[in-house]
Amino acid sequence: MPPKLNPTTTVTVFTRHAADCRHAQDRYYRGKDCACTKWLYIYENGKGRRMTANTRTWKDAEAAAMKERLRLDPVETEKRRLAGLDTARNLHGGPVTVKDALEQWVRGLKAQTYSTSRSYKAFVGKVTR
Repeated sequence: MPPKLNPTTTVTVFTRHAADCRHAQDRYYRGKDCACTKWLYIYENGKGRRMTANTRTWKDAEAAAMKERLRLDPVETEKRRLAGLDTARNLHGGPVTVKDALEQWVRGLKAQTYSTSRSYKAFVGKVTR
């Protein structure tokens, strides 16, 4: 039995049909005989988003949807938090600090001009003082 989510959260599987698929014209075809890519539509907090299920089989896509539903389930989230599994960890195993997160953010910025990267580094310096 799927977990009960709050009324504003849904996770559904849909197919993005290839141009040469025989079901390409039927946008809402949900049959399981199609080998086109499967996606998840996630609606939560008044916003919808799509993410790939990384599969072409309906069964695997449903498994990915169930995994996402469990991730969004408030009861399961609280269980993970109480078990200590939901806290972020840094490379050394300790909790992630704001300074660690900001430094990782700056390292992840690519193709920035010199002045932009200086501005970001100055911001990190001000926040972490």
